[in-house]
Amino acid sequence: MFIDVAEGQMHARLTPAATPSEHPPIVLLHASPVSSRLMDRMADHLAETRMVIAIDTLGQGDSSPPRSMDEPIDYFADATLRALAQLGEAFAEFDVFGTHTGGRIAAEMAIAAPGTVRCVIMDGMRRMPGEHYDSYAERIDLSRHIDHDGTQFFKAWNKWRDEYLFVPPFRWSLEHLSGAPLPTASEMHDAAVEVFKGIPFAHVAYRAAIRYRVDERLPLITQPALATCALRDGGFTDLDYVGSLLRDGAILAHGDRVEYADDAGLQAFVHGLTHWLEGDAP
Repeated sequence: MFIDVAEGQMHARLTPAATPSEHPPIVLLHASPVSSRLMDRMADHLAETRMVIAIDTLGQGDSSPPRSMDEPIDYFADATLRALAQLGEAFAEFDVFGTHTGGRIAAEMAIAAPGTVRCVIMDGMRRMPGEHYDSYAERIDLSRHIDHDGTQFFKAWNKWRDEYLFVPPFRWSLEHLSGAPLPTASEMHDAAVEVFKGIPFAHVAYRAAIRYRVDERLPLITQPALATCALRDGGFTDLDYVGSLLRDGAILAHGDRVEYADDAGLQAFVHGLTHWLEGDAP
């Protein structure tokens, strides 16, 4: 589905609850530079108990570009809130889960709309920005490689592959190998198509996420908040720190990033999230 916003349209994937549910809907926000398509499997598991909507960030997937090439995370949060407001009473109150860039957007949505966002879950947060990430932020603009030879597609493919192979993905050395197997070639292709869509604009939200000040912003969240991170995610060592910034927070470790996890691991993670959302300890 497409939702009209001032910038054009935001694309979203709506998954109805499998059975009638009294739980509020949950909004899923993806990492950069992909799209909500990589949240499909997670949405299917969550939809066993509640309605789910996964939204493409402006400039990524099938959503319109952001209003400029230099926007902060709170702008993307505002755009997402504006889109959800178009959906009426069903989204008068909701929970939100975001991973990586999506986690930063989720945090800003919670800060901006405490009467609308009930609970917030932030996956893959880390202690940023830092020296290495500052330089990384300057390298992620793949639009500068657009040419008649398709150089941008090779750059985007290699970057996406490196997300699996290295932790963090911009450290190409033996000591930073993740040890995780690559997905199948078909799965890599499907994900890469989403990366290719975002080549002209995905770096805008991505760069804002890299520069996001978790130490300043997370203490402003007043709702129940859960910080999560995968064991094979580059931010895992910061999980305790991120949790310590939350006023009413908890932490939950899980096995692998939501985009890459096998089905059993993803189902177990969603089970933990559901228990927390329903008021139980993770």
